[in-house]
Amino acid sequence: MKKLGNLFSQFVGGGTGTKKSAKCTEAGTVDSLSARCTANGCKPQGTLDLPHGKACRKRIAHFEAQIATYRAKSAAGDWPFFGHQYRAEVYIVKAQSCIAKELINIGHFSDALVLVEDALAGHLRLCNEIEEDNWSRVDRWNLRGLAGSLEDYAACLCHLGRDEEALAYIQEAHATYLRLAAEDPIQYDKDLAQSHINLARCLDKCGRGVAAIDYFLGGISIYQRTLLSHSDNNSAGLRELLGNSYRSYAACLTNLGRNKESYTFAELSVREFQHIHSNQTDPTRHGVGLSQSLSQLAQASHLCGQDQEAIAAHKKRIAVHRSLVTKDSARFETLLAWGLADYGDLLMEIGQHADAVTPFQEVIAIRRRRVKYLPSSTQEDELDLVAAFRKLEQCLDGAGKTGEGLDEALEAVTMCRRSILAFQNMELWEPQLSYSLDWQSTCLRALGRLEEAVAAETEAVTVYRSWAKRDATKQEPFSLLLSRLVETLEESGAFIEAARVNMELVEALTKLAEMDWSKFHHFLASSMRKHILYREKFGVDGVGSEESWNVRPAPTGAILGPK
Repeated sequence: MKKLGNLFSQFVGGGTGTKKSAKCTEAGTVDSLSARCTANGCKPQGTLDLPHGKACRKRIAHFEAQIATYRAKSAAGDWPFFGHQYRAEVYIVKAQSCIAKELINIGHFSDALVLVEDALAGHLRLCNEIEEDNWSRVDRWNLRGLAGSLEDYAACLCHLGRDEEALAYIQEAHATYLRLAAEDPIQYDKDLAQSHINLARCLDKCGRGVAAIDYFLGGISIYQRTLLSHSDNNSAGLRELLGNSYRSYAACLTNLGRNKESYTFAELSVREFQHIHSNQTDPTRHGVGLSQSLSQLAQASHLCGQDQEAIAAHKKRIAVHRSLVTKDSARFETLLAWGLADYGDLLMEIGQHADAVTPFQEVIAIRRRRVKYLPSSTQEDELDLVAAFRKLEQCLDGAGKTGEGLDEALEAVTMCRRSILAFQNMELWEPQLSYSLDWQSTCLRALGRLEEAVAAETEAVTVYRSWAKRDATKQEPFSLLLSRLVETLEESGAFIEAARVNMELVEALTKLAEMDWSKFHHFLASSMRKHILYREKFGVDGVGSEESWNVRPAPTGAILGPK
């Protein structure tokens, strides 16, 4: 087809200036998954070591075996139908697409991108000879496969953060589905509906939510119309697609600030999934979709000021997660942790810090089990555990129970020290160690163990100081650590040392005030005045004369200086 010329030259080659992928192997073929991952520079991911990942690997091996069989049959001419070379390529491309979808489903997007490129090249070869105005049933089947590969390619790009690139491929796929549905609406209307939704989601991700609305409504309308014409026995799949479409549209409306409309469509999404879930004997089949819809409903309820409804939605979501965990804990425990964390965040946001402690304690227990017992646990798993510790710190502090977090703070410090040695990633883990030491110091202060608190806060400042010197963006958290060290030293009676640390705090705040005067000049003024008191009472000097403390005037013309 003439319309496919640019794509054909990009992925298949032919002619000067073409962009054939360097990662594509011989035409229409695919090597083993491990070899392709190596060629792509991708490190193995832990997902394939989980139970559902192992099942995925088996399916991938099955498709790879099919590809080998098709190659052999094609080479020998051993096909019962005419055109064996063409026939073999059709099946090879189909198997490639299936492998790519398996990788997309478990989040291996970099690996999938390489395989989709091969499948896309194969589909383009099959479609390139199609006559523009004379489509056969086989031509439509090949074009449908091409559109599917374009959408898979766009999905990989989206998950890799390349949304604008993905949009072009989604639009190409959408144009193909429009033509297919015009030729045979009974066969291709459902594909067109999903293409509307996929294009709308991509537009929303690219910040074009207003443009996405018509596509969302178009896809939803087709699904609703199609659902009315199906019997109850065939409606579960359609209801799932419709429920997902309602949820995506609700999220788009939330991004546009249309919260009441978002609430309405989130409710519709939950209703569809509840209908499916109540009629399924296997709760894992549609439980994740129901959970995501409840999450969207909770968010929409909160934004509409209906916090009790939001809490109820979160509790239902957590109950769904618990039922999923009973069926497959390795696969669904992480979902439960996310649900509990979202519930805890909502409770903190509405001021119920004491109630938020329990959910975050359970999150920590889940993350801790994963890090300790799961063979495939990674650096990301340990970072998730550190993040859960920090959420617990906020809860306890807001509930007035700061000292109760000491055991978790000590565990966080120990884990950060171990991770520095294990991963050799100082830039990532030393700031985490510094924050954990700060939490440990805060807990010790609350318990009256001031000498230990000073030691922990001093180490936190020492660890973070090197980063603050190299990166100006680190000055703000460094200043916060310095101010807490000053407070801890004062509380312990070490005023001379507190005065010296306060000098360093003045220097850090001066740099910040130069970057954002309105935000930091009050903090700078407070630290400078504190230094005056230190100098008058203890004779500690080192910042300069009193005249040097007057810094540049604020935009209002006011002069900052000692009073």
